[in-house]
Amino acid sequence: MAESDDLAEVAEIRDKCAFLQDMAKTVFRNLDAQNRAAASKLRAERKAGKMLAAMRLRGGDRRSSGHGDRLKLHDLGISHNDSKRWQKRASIPDEWFEAYLATAEKLGEEISASGLERTARKAERATRSEEGSSVSANDGCAKEARDGPANENTNRPDDRSEVKSPARDEEVSEPSPSGVALLGHADEILGNAKGHCDTLARLVSPLAQDPDAELLPATRRGLVRYVDELQRTLNELLNLSESKNECRS
Repeated sequence: MAESDDLAEVAEIRDKCAFLQDMAKTVFRNLDAQNRAAASKLRAERKAGKMLAAMRLRGGDRRSSGHGDRLKLHDLGISHNDSKRWQKRASIPDEWFEAYLATAEKLGEEISASGLERTARKAERATRSEEGSSVSANDGCAKEARDGPANENTNRPDDRSEVKSPARDEEVSEPSPSGVALLGHADEILGNAKGHCDTLARLVSPLAQDPDAELLPATRRGLVRYVDELQRTLNELLNLSESKNECRS
């Protein structure tokens, strides 16, 4: 895959890895095999995302119409949503990506796209916090060098600007509404549902094309399990939608 310059081939490798990941998780229940397939799938998605970003097939550019771009993505068998997700995952720095895989393997955790993006968000927040602290420290040193040491009376209790500032800071630091978390969880559930649908399609397609095809025991177990998983995932999504409506009211 690392040597391939064919986007369609990389996307096909990604789909095969997704299939192996789902089979390892739901049929064989083997976390090691599941994570190996998941890591390979993420690598393929990141490579495809970088290729898509270079090709500018996201919604039109000055040389082509939006319709033409959508047609190209369709010809490659890649949806607009997949293109957007893969490019987002490709933008994650390599060191963050490799660190996530190593940590998940060490802790025996499940490797997933949502886990990677969650880790990347935490790393980005930590980086911004460090940069902000560095800038604040530098600004403080520069101010002291310019204006001299701060007057000890500047922090008097009756100074209104100093008294009100903590209240504003507390307001800003309040947790974001639960609806934001619900939306993130909904996106993860939709991704799982799509994965189950894709796997079911791969299992059923050969049977539909060849009436004489034999239904292997592993395939039969996979069909039953994926139907159950899909029903459970859709029910979870419906419950999440009801919770979201309750938050709005």
